[in-house]
Parts: sequence; C-alpha cells; structure tokens
Amino acid sequence: MSLISDANDLNNLRKGGKILADIIFQSKTVIKESTNLLEIDRFVESEIIKAGCRPSFKGFEGYPASTCLSVNHEVVHAIPKSYILKSGDLLGLDVGLWYKSIAVDTAITVAIGDISKRQQELMLSTQEALKAAIQVIKPGIRTGDIGYCIQKVAEKNKLGIVRNLSGHGVGYKVHDYPSILNCGRPNQGELIKEGMALAIEPMFTLGGGEVKTAIDGWAVETVDRSYAAQFEHTILVSKSGAEIITVR
Repeated sequence: MSLISDANDLNNLRKGGKILADIIFQSKTVIKESTNLLEIDRFVESEIIKAGCRPSFKGFEGYPASTCLSVNHEVVHAIPKSYILKSGDLLGLDVGLWYKSIAVDTAITVAIGDISKRQQELMLSTQEALKAAIQVIKPGIRTGDIGYCIQKVAEKNKLGIVRNLSGHGVGYKVHDYPSILNCGRPNQGELIKEGMALAIEPMFTLGGGEVKTAIDGWAVETVDRSYAAQFEHTILVSKSGAEIITVR
C-alpha cells in the first residue's frame, strides 16, 4: 500500500474521517424499531452526498448500495433489503466514503430495542477488542500482533472468532494491503509502518466462527446462524501509535 505522508492527503484523511463519524452519529436517529433497512441506506447516502463526498462502497466490485446493513446472523456485506427492524435485532452498519481522493471506512453494531445479556456481552466484547487492537498499533509491530490482541478478547469472553474475514488497508483505495485478521501470532505477518491507514474491524459471534456467503453472493453469515457483531475504525499509524480517524 502507499503510505500517507503528504500534508494535504493527511488533512483529507482526517476531514473525511470526521465527516463519516458525524454521519454514523446522525444515522442512529433513524436506526430503531419499525424502520426499514432501505430507509437507513437512503438516509446515509443522502448525508454522504450532502457533505460533498461519495459513497465508496457503491459500485465497488459491483456492490449496489452505499451501506452494508447486516442483521443478526449476517456478519458483513449484507445488501440493504426491505426488512423492518424489530426488538431483539442486532444491526451492523458498515459505511465508507471518498473525501476527495481519500477513502475512509467505519462500522458499528446497534442493538434494537431489548436484547439479551449475552447479546450485550457480544457487542461490548467486540468494542473492547477494537479498542485493545488500536492501543497496540505502532510502527514496528506486525499484523499478527494486532490479530492476536483481538483473538485474546474473544477467547476470554468465549466468543466465536470470524477467522477468514479481515481488516485492511484503506486511504488511497477502498480495500488495500495489508489484510489484518482477527486472530494471529505475535511477531508474525506484515510489518506495520508509519503512514499506513488501516481499517481495524473485529468480528465476533455467539456461536462458532464459521461463516458462508449467502445466496446473493454478498452477505457473509454465520453457518450456525448465531448472532454476530462488528465494530470498525479507520486509524492512521503515527510515530507514537495509532490516531483514530473515524471519530467525532
């Protein structure tokens, strides 16, 4: 991947990240019981365009929407469909945008109405893994160190790890090198360098970690149909650590 060092590109990365974080925050006003997923996708796309940006997912490798809206056993990449949210659902909202020549990417999982204690633990643990991974990132570590950090949180909380999906480079491309798995071995994998923009995205389940691609060729779902959660930030690797880009 190309390292980001140009002052203008760094400014665009930070500006795009803030815009995306604001859009995610605003989207929570429409994510609630009785809302159709198609309404959420339309809202997010409208906000992206209103901010002077472009949806980065729409058209990427043929993907037809501006968001990925994954419900319950869907882990990632679910195309928004005519589904009405109900109490007890977990909704994964994954959004990316282009701000000028820079792409940023973020995701949250939202509880709809009342959810079980175990669903709450799933969400909190996935968030915990994201925070833990970000804290260890600095120049000189390797992708396996990040994956190992995420893996430890899942194992501690007895959650399934989605092992064959990954975080990735971002910035000049929607999906760039390197891949960052949600499991790994310390001191193994690709070297992390200053100037890398990375999308870190732990994905855990309440069952096993095995997944399959749905019949539409896009959504990735748990084989055992257990609930899944995903949280994601775009970060910039700096001299001293990781700067969270997709934050308000």
